[in-house]
Amino acid sequence: MSAYRELVWRDDVIDAVRGEREHLIVRGQLGAEHVLAKHADAIIDSIPAVDAVEVRHGKWNIGGMFDDFYVCSYCGFKHPITAAFNYCPNCGAKMDGE
Repeated sequence: MSAYRELVWRDDVIDAVRGEREHLIVRGQLGAEHVLAKHADAIIDSIPAVDAVEVRHGKWNIGGMFDDFYVCSYCGFKHPITAAFNYCPNCGAKMDGE
């Protein structure tokens, strides 16, 4: 199994399966596809979910009278220019300049 995983909205998957189930009913196809679609909600619910948060993006701006600290463009957090992080220790924004 790959370490890379795609995250999807569980509700979107369930809605898609329900839509396909309704489509099968309308077409009169009550075969194996219908049986699978009928139980798909429970199958999807049995898959463990992950806690995911939206990634915040920002960049370090130079601030102060003597350019002596960095300022997070996302939350305004200030820290000494002696250390640079690839994320803001205050808000967690990823410092990739976006």
